Amino acid sequence: MSTAGLCMDLVLPWSWRPLAAGQSDRLWAHTGRLLRVVNLSEGQTVRELATDAAHARLEAKLDLLLTLLAETLQPTVAPTSATLSLSTDGCSLPLQGNWQAGDGGVLQLYLAPALALPAQLPSRIRGLDQGRAQLHWPDMPAEVREQWEQWLFRQHRRSVQEHRRQG
Repeated sequence: MSTAGLCMDLVLPWSWRPLAAGQSDRLWAHTGRLLRVVNLSEGQTVRELATDAAHARLEAKLDLLLTLLAETLQPTVAPTSATLSLSTDGCSLPLQGNWQAGDGGVLQLYLAPALALPAQLPSRIRGLDQGRAQLHWPDMPAEVREQWEQWLFRQHRRSVQEHRRQG
């Protein structure tokens, strides 16, 4: 399955914050764990899971749970949602504040309503056009990219299925 060129619009809660020096590796590891849990949790029944996959799913959930407990016990409130154009290597989103092409930061995306924890994507602003910023993830590790592409493909497949049901 090739996801090259896959791009879709989704309405998701998101926020932007500065990227502190030396933070990228930790954020990518966090996002990789989060995506793994979301991907393993979505759309599968017990019958669909092989024994090894069931163990992997449980392990991923426990890993995320321990991460959540270690990071914070305070509840977070998701920011306002907006339409984002997501692709395999970046996204386009509404401009906020005084952004400039080349600026770096962390895009926080709330991927699943059941999780109050965002994916944290160290990003660069590639360009600004018509009130939108184009972000890209030049340093996304291969294993995180694979999880991201799997999540994005599932969102695309879900959208196609919904469109077919409606008409």
